[in-house]
Amino acid sequence: MDFTLFDESELRNHLMPFTAVRPIAYIRVGIFCIYEKWEMHLNGKASFQSAPYLQTHFKFQKNEWHINAALLPDASITQQILALTSGQKLIGEDGTLLAFRGEHAAAEKRATGTIRKINRLWDIFSYNGEEIKHDFEWICQTRKRAINIDSSTILYGKENIFIEEGASIKAAVINAETGPVFIAKGAEVQEGTLIRGGFALCEGAVTAMGSKFRGDCTIGPYSKVGGEVNNTVFFGYSNKGHDGYIGNSVVGEWCNLAAATNVSNMKNNHSEVSVYNMSSGSYEKTGKAFCGVFIGDYSRCGIGTTLNTGTVVGIGVNLFDTGFPEKFIPSYSWGSPQDLKPYQRKEWFQMAEQTKKLKKQTLTAEDNVLLNAVWDQYNLYNI
Repeated sequence: MDFTLFDESELRNHLMPFTAVRPIAYIRVGIFCIYEKWEMHLNGKASFQSAPYLQTHFKFQKNEWHINAALLPDASITQQILALTSGQKLIGEDGTLLAFRGEHAAAEKRATGTIRKINRLWDIFSYNGEEIKHDFEWICQTRKRAINIDSSTILYGKENIFIEEGASIKAAVINAETGPVFIAKGAEVQEGTLIRGGFALCEGAVTAMGSKFRGDCTIGPYSKVGGEVNNTVFFGYSNKGHDGYIGNSVVGEWCNLAAATNVSNMKNNHSEVSVYNMSSGSYEKTGKAFCGVFIGDYSRCGIGTTLNTGTVVGIGVNLFDTGFPEKFIPSYSWGSPQDLKPYQRKEWFQMAEQTKKLKKQTLTAEDNVLLNAVWDQYNLYNI
């Protein structure tokens, strides 16, 4: 059945910077984006109800079934949604609207069981290990495993490893005893890579030589990632090709972290990490001792960059030079931590075009419409 995934407007703001360029349903957690998970669970096509400036890029159509885009599907919640009759809506314990059927849904049904939902930035990496397990089950049912595996690659927990036909692996060590490991078609695991599950390497993605992945990591499509990585999600088309540590973090699309970029994911006194909320303009507690960075789309940092615990980097940032930057870096900024300047529109779009070329792509007419709308919406410098 076809269905619509709707964004709660307040929640969209809490999930900035990642929702600046996409509906909530396009957030990647586990192997797939949220909308892809729902399409598999409901065997249908998703439509998107999001911010007005996004609707020309992400199509909306009227459907009978509407589902909260931040909701993560499983068998239980899917059955509860499918059990709705016309005019009914499904409500969470906290009163959140989870789903409804029909245009004038007034009759409430209370959801039961565990509800998993992306409410804040850190939920993305927090749910990632669990979501890799859920998505791995779908992979095993719908994809075809490679028959021949590189003889110099060492596998532990083979039953939890799915290497798709068309993947390339050379002299790696993969330990899936701690969680499932998925290597997609067109992906490349270069020599000396160490992988501990859960782990997902999506289509066209690459692990750099000698890299170390310590669990619950997702490397999105056509990203290249190396160094030491722990419990981190790369949405796609991003690079961290050299040594340096990143953990408990989320990186958007079209980002580049240069050599020796290092991320702190724990405070020296081991206390709770606070993160800047771009909606409220203030810091809020995460309830977590481990929390790294959140880097918006089209952002980059230079060689030797150090990022502090709980840092939020906006859209289209170009950060370079030494020293810890502030824990919030506004969108469309460039320069050193001590001297950030605003981008001009023309300069920024030239940078975005060059970023696309690195992946052998170009800015399309649709891309230009979307990115101009995002600029107008979120460029605080107004230039």
